[in-house]
Amino acid sequence: MKAFLSSLSRSKRYVVAELFLVYFAQGLSSIMLGSVLPDLRAAYALDYQIGGTLLSAQSIGYLGIGLLSGLAANARTSSCIMYSRSALSCC
Repeated sequence: MKAFLSSLSRSKRYVVAELFLVYFAQGLSSIMLGSVLPDLRAAYALDYQIGGTLLSAQSIGYLGIGLLSGLAANARTSSCIMYSRSALSCC
C-alpha cells in the first residue's frame, strides 16, 4: 500500500484519500441505520419487511451511485466526477 501511494502524484493521493474517507462514511452510515432500525420500527410500527427494504434501498443506492460514477469516469477523466460521487454517497 505504501509503495502504491508513493507512486502517485500529490493530487492523485488526495483523490485516493478522499475515496477512503467516502468508503468509511458509507460504512458508518450503514452501521448507524442498522443500529437505529429497532427504534424506527418501534416508533413507526414498521414490520420486518419494511425494515429490510430500508436496508436494501440504501445498499442499492450505493451500488447505483458507484456504477454511474464509474461510467461517468470512463466518459470523462476528471476528478470532478470523484468529488460528486463523494458528495452523493454521503447523503
